[in-house]
Amino acid sequence: MSDNAYLQAFVQNLSLRKSCYNCKSRGFNRCSDITLGDFWGVDRQVPQAYDDRGTSALFINTEKGKEIFDNIRDKFDLYEVDINAITGGNPSYFYNVEEHRKRQKFFDTIDECKDIEKLTNQCLKEPVWSKVKRKIKNIIKKLFCNV
Repeated sequence: MSDNAYLQAFVQNLSLRKSCYNCKSRGFNRCSDITLGDFWGVDRQVPQAYDDRGTSALFINTEKGKEIFDNIRDKFDLYEVDINAITGGNPSYFYNVEEHRKRQKFFDTIDECKDIEKLTNQCLKEPVWSKVKRKIKNIIKKLFCNV
């Protein structure tokens, strides 16, 4: 995992917007023409697309989205992948993330913070029992996502 404080706060649900904890845009029933997201696990599914800098997954949801994308598709390196290969590595596609227990502290403190890295590390430090509980929940979510 990266030692970048911003990335740590994001990935561990500390710095997310309130709406992320009750996202209305989960699952396949999208109202957008196009959905863009992270392709977690691309290194296993499409190794030739893996570059260690991040790969996006693109979902075309409507005919209008297809028309738009067809006009720009030649600007990208594209790999067609089964949708389960993408969503299987990204449980938040279907499930809300849990609000970090120290999120409020993080936002209450951030404005007067002189050292964001220190604040992030303080907020992300968690007891062992909490780590175990989180890991078990993640395993259960992954099991149900792959069904």
